[in-house]
Amino acid sequence: LLALPVELQKDIIDFLDFPSKQALRSTSHHFFIITKRPTHGELLVIEQSAWAIERRLYACKDCIRLRPSHKFADAMRKGPKGLNGRQPHKRFCIDCGLHPKPRTTRYSPGARIEVEGKRYVLCNICKLF
Repeated sequence: LLALPVELQKDIIDFLDFPSKQALRSTSHHFFIITKRPTHGELLVIEQSAWAIERRLYACKDCIRLRPSHKFADAMRKGPKGLNGRQPHKRFCIDCGLHPKPRTTRYSPGARIEVEGKRYVLCNICKLF
């Protein structure tokens, strides 16, 4: 594949499914660079696939990645922001909630976050989860 022109490589990559693209992307710096990252909208479609459901993967709107379910608060995995909810496009992972992008508000000190049924509190003093 490396012997082919880059344009042809990209055309071939476009035919691959998401797991195959990710596998190829992880094989070398070259393929990492030429393989397009999926958009958030594409990730929302991918998370509905059997592949993602089997792995319990959810899309984060802030870091634009598929992440395992334990990286999301229960409120982000259920109800309106759940897989079949009306607002999955508003879902963000715990990491992005703890370290939000500039000019966004996510989890504030004192926030109670439930993850897989276990409750956590974001400390008011040290700001640790």
